[in-house]
Amino acid sequence: MQDVEVGAGKLPALPARFARVIKANHPDPREFAFEPLAVTVRVATPLVMTWPWLNFDGLVAHLFLKRLLGELYYLLPAKDPLGVVDGMTLPLARDPRGFYKASASHLENYLRKTLTIYKRFETRDLARVDPGRATKINLQSGTFKSCAIQFVYFPPQPVRFWCIGDRALLRVLLEEDLAYLGKKRAAGYGEVVGVTVEPSAGDFSVVRRGILARPVPVRFLTNAERVMNVPWYPPYWAKGTAEPCGVPFAGGKLRA
Repeated sequence: MQDVEVGAGKLPALPARFARVIKANHPDPREFAFEPLAVTVRVATPLVMTWPWLNFDGLVAHLFLKRLLGELYYLLPAKDPLGVVDGMTLPLARDPRGFYKASASHLENYLRKTLTIYKRFETRDLARVDPGRATKINLQSGTFKSCAIQFVYFPPQPVRFWCIGDRALLRVLLEEDLAYLGKKRAAGYGEVVGVTVEPSAGDFSVVRRGILARPVPVRFLTNAERVMNVPWYPPYWAKGTAEPCGVPFAGGKLRA
């Protein structure tokens, strides 16, 4: 398995088994019909997040991969980031500089609260301990680590994205496959009750009214009001894919 260059980082190439299935099920990218779109996802329960925004291209990549792989999706390694996005052509337009023309999440109500999730070792966890090997149970790291993780959550509301994409395929992915948005979905947070994908009055996928709509590396900007070291292409959770970027909700201007 050879490594492939993606943006500023390196991801292991997609194993042949998965690559064959993706290729067999992948629609012909030449048939994609791109247009400016506005996407509204309506959530009925509080939206839980660990980051100030959600990236629409990451969401689309996740849904598209699940649809292409089917049950094989659940056999992907959980901890080893693969070059899966390079094995697909997303139904989103991509700027020649590498970033997708897809915004981060925009909310109507930014009134937020905090939620703390606790994890402790309980009696039922003893069934998972190997008595022949374990003399002590490590609660500082690993499987049985105790923790109190703090999340931020927002009231139920519409979550909006803008993109340049294929409306027909995005409607299939979002309307049929998107059940929850954000974190802690197993506890019922971020329940999706409706999705609208409609033409937009303009291209607001990267910059909207002089404000950045998604993270963009500063090397592609003439100015940026706020800069953070963040990833700017999916998979966003992969290590080593971050670089200084102008961030959403702050002013910025693309280089010509």
